[in-house]
Amino acid sequence: MRYIDKMKYFLTYLLPFFLFLSVPFAGAQNVTVSEEIYLKNDYSYDILGKMDGNIILFRDQGNNVMVQAFGENLTMKWEREIQFEKNRVDVIGVLPAENVFNVFYGYRMKGDYVIKHKRFDGDINVVDTSTIVVYQNQYFNPRILFSRSEDRSKVLLFRGDKDAEMDVFCFDLVQDTVIWDKQLQFRNTYLRRDFRRMVVSNAGDMFLVLENNRLLKKNYFQIHHINRATGNLYTKEVDLEENTAIDIFAEFDNLNSHLVISGMYADRNLTRANGIYFARVNWTEKVQKMHYIPFSGELLEDVYGKRTSRNRGLTNFTIQDIILRQDGGAIVIAEMNKEFSRAPNVPIRRDFMRSGWVDYYYEDLLVYSIHPDGEPHWNTVLKKRQYSQDDDAAYSSYFLFKTQYDLRLMFNDEIRQENTVSEYVLKGNGKSERNSVFSTDYQRLKLRFRDGVQIAYDECIVPSERNNRLNLVRIRFN
Repeated sequence: MRYIDKMKYFLTYLLPFFLFLSVPFAGAQNVTVSEEIYLKNDYSYDILGKMDGNIILFRDQGNNVMVQAFGENLTMKWEREIQFEKNRVDVIGVLPAENVFNVFYGYRMKGDYVIKHKRFDGDINVVDTSTIVVYQNQYFNPRILFSRSEDRSKVLLFRGDKDAEMDVFCFDLVQDTVIWDKQLQFRNTYLRRDFRRMVVSNAGDMFLVLENNRLLKKNYFQIHHINRATGNLYTKEVDLEENTAIDIFAEFDNLNSHLVISGMYADRNLTRANGIYFARVNWTEKVQKMHYIPFSGELLEDVYGKRTSRNRGLTNFTIQDIILRQDGGAIVIAEMNKEFSRAPNVPIRRDFMRSGWVDYYYEDLLVYSIHPDGEPHWNTVLKKRQYSQDDDAAYSSYFLFKTQYDLRLMFNDEIRQENTVSEYVLKGNGKSERNSVFSTDYQRLKLRFRDGVQIAYDECIVPSERNNRLNLVRIRFN
């Protein structure tokens, strides 16, 4: 649940409320619900998956950190408090691995700020401890962000509280040490505005994506690459030519050794996307080829209906996921989301003191499959309608469940307590089918699908929060 720039949730202490529930559904899946857990004062929680046969829940309560273990039927077996050097630490990130989990955290030591790593086994015994960096004479605590590699062997820790420089540390979880660190300096860049994505490869290479189309009046991305083997910093510009990017998403393809970037582009009106751009960034190529896939009239009619103008373009769509194909291509998923303030004179806040009076709309999904050469393979529009108020859209959007044969996109049909959970099953040829997974009627559940965790090829855990109470919901497909 912890991602770059995601605020901490104000949650609470957990107490059992009712016994677990296990329900089979129509031969397609089995749903198990944990006992109800009362939330009191937690900052955040992370579902770490399975360790030694138990489902592990990590809870950051500010003044203490708790770990709870749930058995096969999601009954709580035990809970234990983790001891750190200080009673209060800042949890930067939690990363599970096979039967262990890693915690990256910081704390104040007199006038200094210390960033460390601890590894725990499934019984919460300390396996390893490492000091990453000590910032001396820090009046304010630095804002440390966290990114991990696909195979979870490398972690990037980097500062996000400076305007023109960034400290970056690459931690190797196999060697239990920092394998490189850099202080990056930037010109004509305002990081809090231009930062878009930080990616680390399985080998430990860094890829920092910055958008710079304001100060220099030129539409391009800067990609800063640190080669783990040499420690050298390289910079590449990806030119958008006459177009302007509305958003950008990036993933590193470890199988084919290139960075995949994609997003929506516009030619004039930045509120209306004309298509999707796609590029495979490779440092051996001097000129980077950008591919543009304009929206067809048929696709626009599928989204807006036949009465819409074919020149309208798409509004309020942003890229949410890139799924890498083995051949070097990608599947790109965009989602329509928009927010409206019901109090026009009150701005929509983005911090933990966010104001209310906000309506959230999360609607259709646009899926593109793209060949390695940038040519479109297929596209489809998956219909959904989600509306909520004053909840930061916590129950909206979807959960992406991956298998060898298809993709499942699960979501709430409606944002309310009595609701139907649906899914789209998407095949490799672009064909899809919509199914009802189960109903939450009389179950007292409100599922946060965006925070779901896939723990096996046929199994996932989705948290449910309702009236300051938490349930873990396991969905197992037959």
